[in-house]
Amino acid sequence: MGSSPLALKDLRDNLFSLLANTQTATQLNEVVALCHAIAAASLKHAVVDGSANQEYLGLRRTDIAYDCIADLFRKDEAGNFVQLQSYFKSLPTSGLSEQELLAHLRRIVQSKTQQGLFRIYQESDPTLGKILRNIKISIQVVRNFQETERFHEVQITPIQCDPLDECTTIDVDGLVREFGPMVRGSENIPEMLSKLAIFLRAQTTHRRSVPLISAALAFRALYARGLQSDHAAEPTVEAKLMRDDARRTVHSVCEEVKQGTRRKYLQTKKIEEGMFDAYFTAIEHHVFEFVMGVDGHDAALFQSLQKVMPGLTSREFQKRHRNTIEYLARLCRTKVRKRLQEELL
Repeated sequence: MGSSPLALKDLRDNLFSLLANTQTATQLNEVVALCHAIAAASLKHAVVDGSANQEYLGLRRTDIAYDCIADLFRKDEAGNFVQLQSYFKSLPTSGLSEQELLAHLRRIVQSKTQQGLFRIYQESDPTLGKILRNIKISIQVVRNFQETERFHEVQITPIQCDPLDECTTIDVDGLVREFGPMVRGSENIPEMLSKLAIFLRAQTTHRRSVPLISAALAFRALYARGLQSDHAAEPTVEAKLMRDDARRTVHSVCEEVKQGTRRKYLQTKKIEEGMFDAYFTAIEHHVFEFVMGVDGHDAALFQSLQKVMPGLTSREFQKRHRNTIEYLARLCRTKVRKRLQEELL
């Protein structure tokens, strides 16, 4: 560590004292100082790399570092440092050298620093928090990016491409400037990610991996730019992201209800599979409009189903479809309302 505030020869004694809950105040202060130095160094890299904007956060790097490592030194009722003890409990600590102990300590501190940075961004800007969350969900679903770690920072890289690791990482301003012309600022997160993948693959000046936070900050800026230039857009970025969240939740819930009731309606109720699928296509459209306050009346189900089944008459709907589709739609609406209350709203 060079100028580390804790001499390497003291690390074993001081760390083991914390793990055994027999530390002195001096030992605790020295371990805290070392962890703070590791966190601050990790944040310095993030700032230089463009993924942590101190002016945006309104905090000094030293304060962010303390905030990020705070959880490591929280005690339970018995006075134990639970997180540190849980982490080192799984390691053969007695057989590790001081250098190996330091490497493990650095690993958990850098992980906590990355998590803390995400949390601070989410707390300082809820809209950015939604973008971060939606990016991570979209990557899991679409799988056009892979998540990796570089210097213990989460990076996203388009799958199956040369990452150009010998190049420098593009910063947030660079992303907005160079990637910005490819987007309108009205795309949803999966569309933004798809265009970002195309941009990163095509360029050869920068690394093709970008920090997750950098991507989120760039998306945030591009959404704001799009809203300023598009009078037909949603009134706020928050509103657009709420709409995206709602659409994804409605789709997820409708799929759950569809799979949970499929056997009953196909086998017991003798409804044809094509008809059953058409019901849920109409229901998903109907429930989304219900959530967004466009049209939540059951009567709108007829128009929704008619879009899927051109030529459907009102009489046929009332006679053959109304009871079933209205019941399934109510199941979906109830579940969506509850899910949104718990997770989104």
